Order: sequence, then structure tokens, then C-alpha cells
Amino acid sequence: MTVKPNLAFVIEDNADLADIYGRVLKSAGFEVETFSDGRTAYDRLAAEPAPKLVLLDMHLPKVTGNEIAWEMWFSLEDSSIIIITADEEMAAIYQNKEGVDNVLIKPVPLDILSDLVRPYLNPVS
Repeated sequence: MTVKPNLAFVIEDNADLADIYGRVLKSAGFEVETFSDGRTAYDRLAAEPAPKLVLLDMHLPKVTGNEIAWEMWFSLEDSSIIIITADEEMAAIYQNKEGVDNVLIKPVPLDILSDLVRPYLNPVS
């Protein structure tokens, strides 16, 4: 599947947080698509183009963040995942998991998120 290098998905059911995360990504230079439920995001992941970066909440309606992460690992190997969760136990599970680029615990300082996402646009070779 073709990955669009400046495309990022925000998969977050809290509309305010999704808006904030989307603004951070846009200010970094990403084109952003936002999804408020897991089913819609899951279905979109099967279509072209694929995102370079996904900010993924784990507790989503309809399809969980865990299911989305598994699907990405199997079908979108060139996409990167940053998990954002308020659940510290969930964060610990994914902290060193292969296929997860980073795990952030809510509330996420926006300067940290901004600094973290910028290198995905211009990776060092």
C-alpha cells in the first residue's frame, strides 16, 4: 500500500483532544484526517493512501485501538504509530512493543507532541 509521507491520522473519540492533536500535526506540516470511532478509522486504513503517522487512542467505540494497531502491524508496515492513552497499564503494555514508535500518557504536553511528530515528516536517513 502506498504511504503518503505527509498524511497523519488522529484516531481519538474525544472531539476536543482530536482537534488539539490535529492542530499540532497541521502546524508540523501534516495533512490530517480525524476519526472519532474505531470502525471508521479501521475501514479507512484499508484505502489508499495510507498515513505515514497515526496518533491512536486505545479506548475507542466500535473497534478498539488494540485492533487497529494489530491491523496496522499486518498491513501497513511503512506507517508509524504513536499511542496516546490515559490508561497507565495500557501504556506499560505498549511501551516497548515492536511496531509502536512511542507511547504518551494523557494529558500530553503539546510541545512534547509537536517535537515528537516533526521528525516523521523529514526522517534522517
